[in-house]
Amino acid sequence: RLKEALAVIREVLAVAESPRQITGLAPVLVNHAASLNLAKLRAEVWEIGLSGRLGWLVENTYQALDAEIRTKKLSARWVARYHRAQAALNLFLSISNKQRTAVSGSSEEDILDPGIASEDTLKEVKAGRSEVSKTWRIVTRIRPEDFQRALEDARGAD
Repeated sequence: RLKEALAVIREVLAVAESPRQITGLAPVLVNHAASLNLAKLRAEVWEIGLSGRLGWLVENTYQALDAEIRTKKLSARWVARYHRAQAALNLFLSISNKQRTAVSGSSEEDILDPGIASEDTLKEVKAGRSEVSKTWRIVTRIRPEDFQRALEDARGAD
């Protein structure tokens, strides 16, 4: 199962056909955070030239978890699950700090949204992107709040 989860994350980050697919990775990370080999996944996405996307995904998911814990009335079970996931994701982010610095210092931008077809749209999306996207140099309309909605949807009525 973990191999499948890693493959799904890698493929969605590589293909990025829709924002819903991408934000849908947040519950996958949360459900498997303690068991996933994110270092191996980082090496795999580095090889295909998408080094910033995994860090961007993890940081957005971390922020979404933080917002969920702070703003929602969650059961003790969900709070515990979210805290475990945050701990694992935070460890990955602290280890990835050098990568984040390298990516943020680069002049190259990674256009994630497939719908960006003109220079005007590119400028518009760049101007309105989140701080996480700016840090990881990802050009997308996807924001941490979108990851938070994906977590809410995955949690359901529980």
